[in-house]
Amino acid sequence: MQYNRPPRNVQGVLMNSTMDMADITKAFTEASDALGEGELIKDAEFTLFESVGALEIMDPKMDSGFLQPGETLYDNFNVSAPLTAEQVVWVMDELFCYEMAWHKGYALLETLYTSVHLDNLLHQELSRARKARKATKSNKPAKDVSIDDVCFRADCETDQAGTEPTQIMLIHLVLRAYCLGLLKCCELTIRIITSQMYHEEEDFVSQTFNRDLLSEHDTKEIYGFIQSAYRWLGSTGASGIPPPFMCVKRLWRFFGRCKSFDNDKEETAVISTVLRTLTLTVFRSEKVRVALKDRLFIRQDFLDTLETTIPDSNAWRPNRVGAWRDLRRFASDVGSQQQIGQPVPAAFSEKVQRRFSSNTPPRPIVKLTYREAQRDFDQMLESIGEACQLYELPKTSDCALSLLRYVWAFADKSPATLPRAIMQTTLFTEGQVCGRLDFPFERLLRIDLRELVLAGHPLISKPTLDAETSSDPGFRLRQLLDDFIKAAYEPYFKMYEALCQNRCRIRRCLTHIIGEFDSLQNEAKSIDRKVHTITTPESSQGRWPENDSNYPLHSWVSHHKHDMIQWVLQLGFEHDIYEPNELGIMYGVLSQVQAAQLDLNLRMGHFTKLRYASVPDVDSYERVVCGVSCELNTVLGREFAATSSLTGMLKILYGLLDSLGIVPTSSKRYGSAQRRFELRMKALQGCTSETFDFDTLNDGLRPDRGSADDNFQNWIAAIESALKELQEVHENISDEPVFRSSKEQWKKHDQLLLETARQISERFNFLREACKDAGITMIGEGSLKGKVDVIVPPPGTHRIHDWWIVPEVMFTRAVNDVQNHKHSS
Repeated sequence: MQYNRPPRNVQGVLMNSTMDMADITKAFTEASDALGEGELIKDAEFTLFESVGALEIMDPKMDSGFLQPGETLYDNFNVSAPLTAEQVVWVMDELFCYEMAWHKGYALLETLYTSVHLDNLLHQELSRARKARKATKSNKPAKDVSIDDVCFRADCETDQAGTEPTQIMLIHLVLRAYCLGLLKCCELTIRIITSQMYHEEEDFVSQTFNRDLLSEHDTKEIYGFIQSAYRWLGSTGASGIPPPFMCVKRLWRFFGRCKSFDNDKEETAVISTVLRTLTLTVFRSEKVRVALKDRLFIRQDFLDTLETTIPDSNAWRPNRVGAWRDLRRFASDVGSQQQIGQPVPAAFSEKVQRRFSSNTPPRPIVKLTYREAQRDFDQMLESIGEACQLYELPKTSDCALSLLRYVWAFADKSPATLPRAIMQTTLFTEGQVCGRLDFPFERLLRIDLRELVLAGHPLISKPTLDAETSSDPGFRLRQLLDDFIKAAYEPYFKMYEALCQNRCRIRRCLTHIIGEFDSLQNEAKSIDRKVHTITTPESSQGRWPENDSNYPLHSWVSHHKHDMIQWVLQLGFEHDIYEPNELGIMYGVLSQVQAAQLDLNLRMGHFTKLRYASVPDVDSYERVVCGVSCELNTVLGREFAATSSLTGMLKILYGLLDSLGIVPTSSKRYGSAQRRFELRMKALQGCTSETFDFDTLNDGLRPDRGSADDNFQNWIAAIESALKELQEVHENISDEPVFRSSKEQWKKHDQLLLETARQISERFNFLREACKDAGITMIGEGSLKGKVDVIVPPPGTHRIHDWWIVPEVMFTRAVNDVQNHKHSS
């Protein structure tokens, strides 16, 4: 968003001046554009003091108190001024749009706090809080907090004398109820988000700027007030006195509408007669009444479901998936309706910011369109429903890796901060998984160990679990396993916690957690050696073998560490961190990590199968556990092999493009490819047994010299083989326990991989034909530069999958045609 600086009247300044002045904006912009990236020109005499002194105090961008001639400090909008029903609908919709902008990470100061109605309510609440503090200091009894005290108060009550009863009800009952519910929703949202791991200003702005969002008011009280307004909107003249009668009576007396009556019965009869007339004449069409009811219903339902999501709340009911689904369905129906609101622009103003104590300059109002807000609200409700759906999924104890896959599928949609906080609440509340009292997080860790490496191992055998004396080997084994669980608990917990952050933070957090797993791996190796000493007869004990994959704890840590290294590299492709000419070598790194992961998986599966074969009782629980572990390792091995083949083909494709001289070069003029590579890999070097040497990877990137026809035939055959492997994984998803809780998400994921593999095959076929047209018969002895252009699609455009970037390859003539078409359109 840009500020348009208001024109200044410089006529008086120049009237008696002989100075020649010229506008240098264009010349300055052209000169700055000529500078390359990373270049800086600075006058040695221009210090920080001069740069700060150059800021103009009378600039409205920096000076919130600056007033134009004739401008007032605050807008004189009367919150109790009469509004039509259509105008109330519009104000509600605008508040909803600002609320969704706040959920996207903008501050309250530039979204909801720009509402004059909300500011009026918050000001009353601030005044009440100040009076309560003064009463506390003077040892006076505090006044009971009531929602009736939080109401719209006009600057001039005489304006209410001519207001019709219908307008009083629409403003002081309907709109006020909506605003109170909105403020309470914001307060509950802040409580949910701040109770979990998030990043202030990056994910969400929880600052309320010294305003209390009705934290002292009970949610039930506000919920009941909204229900009163909803029932009044649903009442008709034939239904007698609407339910919120006492509320209307208080409003009636507050605005001086009631004359003196002989008794309460006479007063009640008069108000009832007015209300019957009011409910019949307030709405010009039934659509307006329905629109107001729908918006109040969504607000009260959203408020209720938020309240039940807070673990420390008395109303906490975690398994509310149905409520979130119903709310989403109803909100979608309302969002598809035709907008009938009548704008009241004066109800929102940037000047409201002047009421708040802030050391920041004025912020521009951030606003979404109604359709954008509805779309974001629908996505947020969908994500919250998926987070709460963990309560309804098959028992997590069936497969720990299934839960990890589900959380990854959830994070893959880049949900908003509130759904991610609710996902953390679902996973980690009081150290319990999915709110189950019988499922502490430590148990999830033990299940993960059992599924991957410990099935049939003495560490979890029945004699070990039943051992009670310290001299028993099983007792010592159990102690060793407990020691490892204590050491692994925190990094394992952080791994799940990291997946509940925003996409950029996931990559950064995982980079740190990889280091913790690397340290844990050394401890795991030490414990494995002790276990080996206890479980192996003295005559068979020897030195620590070079192939230590049969040592389970060390292998388990290595498995998860390789997983996270892959995620870090793949998120780098997603976030467009690597330059186009770096993609080949980075896919080479990923291919190397995946090959090590596949090798580790095969060896883990090998030793699990050996233990499975050694179990004598076919029907024993131990044999069943070993069988599940064998199936799981087989599924993972099949998936690792397929993705490794896909990555290898992308590495070959970029290497081929480089050998043909058509890979886009870096636009950065400083640094070198090797220095950039060292910087990329700095956090990962030393964390794996593999070494990532730039020269070795770069030399292995280019394909071997040889016949072009033979090479293309081999490459196309390899990608067809990868397609078959991916197809096999895709077809077996529904039957495997690892995908049980996220079957649909992973089917979609693997479908994208299949389409990516087909796209890679198309690129090889295109390049084969281009080489034939150019007369290139030997790879490495010709170039397609000037004949073929390569375009790396940016994120969110023509990428099938953000982790596997397939470049667009086309003849130079076609590229020019596309560019000309863009310019003409």
